[in-house]
Amino acid sequence: MVLKFADCELDLARVLLRRGGREIKLEPQVFDVLAHLVQRRGEVVRKEELLDEIWGNRFVSESALTTRIKSVRQAVGDDGNRQSIIRTVHGKGYEFVAPVEEVDGAEQPTGTGAIPGLPAAVQPLIGRDLLLDLLVGALTTHRLITLVGPGGVGKTSLSLELARAVAANYPDGVNLVELVSVVDEDATIAAVATAVDVNVRRGSTIEDAILEMLRPRSSLLVLDNCEHLIEPVAELVSRILREAPLVSIVATSREPLAVPGERVWSVEPLSTAGATGLDEHGLMSIPAVALFVERARAADPEFVLDATTAPVVVEICRRLDGIPLAIELAAARARVVDVAEIARRLDERFGLLKAMRRGSDPRHRTMHDAISWSYDLLAPDEQELFTTLSVFAGPFDLGSAESMCTTGDALDLLTRLTERSMLSVRRPAGTGTRYEVLETLREYG
Repeated sequence: MVLKFADCELDLARVLLRRGGREIKLEPQVFDVLAHLVQRRGEVVRKEELLDEIWGNRFVSESALTTRIKSVRQAVGDDGNRQSIIRTVHGKGYEFVAPVEEVDGAEQPTGTGAIPGLPAAVQPLIGRDLLLDLLVGALTTHRLITLVGPGGVGKTSLSLELARAVAANYPDGVNLVELVSVVDEDATIAAVATAVDVNVRRGSTIEDAILEMLRPRSSLLVLDNCEHLIEPVAELVSRILREAPLVSIVATSREPLAVPGERVWSVEPLSTAGATGLDEHGLMSIPAVALFVERARAADPEFVLDATTAPVVVEICRRLDGIPLAIELAAARARVVDVAEIARRLDERFGLLKAMRRGSDPRHRTMHDAISWSYDLLAPDEQELFTTLSVFAGPFDLGSAESMCTTGDALDLLTRLTERSMLSVRRPAGTGTRYEVLETLREYG
């Protein structure tokens, strides 16, 4: 049976939640809480009943239930203020209040079929639900969205999940252009032509043929890893925006394309904010911690986040700046060493943060390679200032940066380093603009 409410579909038989047509990954206990409330809709379900139903004879604190309820609300697009789907009855329990429609599960899409033009998802995207929703909305008003951020922050994974989420909005499909192995302008145009299956007629250039093919299409083009080919990609994208009005583009890059109509969206590292004072159940709501635990359990199914390991995991995530690639590489070590040993070895992080899997992007097999890719794209004066600024162990202001700059215009160089995702801008209240080199990048510098 499938139960439909708001923009969600709860498939009880397949233990699956879809929201807006996109599968939402849930922990088993979170799914069980949601399923029980939906099946008892219109009734106030007491907390004691939920604790017995979900945990049985095991003793757990009421805070564990509160955490699961919060996760359920996040999954279905509700919150503790609106309570448009789940109402809190203080001192008693919870009531599922949204209208529910029962439909035959056989009529529902499976949600697991591959989308033509895109690779199938092999692991869940963690900690990006809110950002993904914002990007889906942004694509309705902006035809070009460029996801920018430092190496390893998860731009590619986010772009692919975004494309899967909106694929149904493009009748002529989605085309993925992977540019990481492309080396020059001619090869860039050829890669796009291959992705959209262009046939070049005699007397026509490849670029003209691409535009002729795309002009009548309502499709989405995903251009992944543009930073080393900014000029040719920007020129082609500019033409597509002008001449193919039904085509939308999602690009990933470590710097913007800087063309008219571009909506630049910074992909920030995963947050560790709010982790202080939470128990191990509450910590699973912290994106960086949730990612570490997911990947650690993939490496070692016996891994447990408990009172001993939880503070160490938080420390690891903070020291790795919340960078998803760094967290994944560290978590993969959980199979052979405990998290305390991982934390101790972060002072030698580039020896620790190496991939323990085959077939990955060569730039992402080590954290050192991921940063080197960005560093090597910098001009010599940008490289010099980046390494000089790496002496700062925290945020610094423009005056401090200018005092360290021996050649060129410091503000111009800071702007270029920021645009290339090698420097982060911070604007704490009342203190003016400050800059910061993420700890992992600083260690490289």
